[in-house]
Amino acid sequence: MEPLNATTRSERYTMKLRQWTIAAVLGIVALSCGDQQEAPAEKKLKIAGIVFQEDQFFRLIQFGMQDAADKAGVELLLANSANKPDKEIQLVNTYIARGVDAIVISPLSAKASATALQRAKDAGIVVVTYNTTVEGDIPAAYIESDQGDLGRQTGLVARRYSE
Repeated sequence: MEPLNATTRSERYTMKLRQWTIAAVLGIVALSCGDQQEAPAEKKLKIAGIVFQEDQFFRLIQFGMQDAADKAGVELLLANSANKPDKEIQLVNTYIARGVDAIVISPLSAKASATALQRAKDAGIVVVTYNTTVEGDIPAAYIESDQGDLGRQTGLVARRYSE
């Protein structure tokens, strides 16, 4: 993927939010592993990032995640469920089998996505949701943007281009 240039204030905000998402995941993973025996020093954190469609919003999320992961020295596995619940479940199951340390996901459904993400949590994987969350106490963290401010900023930019 080639990096996109974030030119508007809301695009810069979105990219910064994605970078904070990875930083939050790293902190949560580190804290959740504190009770476990010390892992070998060379073990690299492995985080899965799942988006559900291929549009500008999720492309920026992926770029932000990758940038933050590169800076933090984290292995990031990115996937797209293509708005298909079965594919989302398959991806979560694959990441459980691969033994990732965390899954960062914008779930397709608060109810339908919960079962697979509960399996991930039960397997000791830290689950972080953003944009949309799931029912129950599955996610260790939920990250969202201020949708009102995003709408206001989008309106201001649209007005500037229409004048």
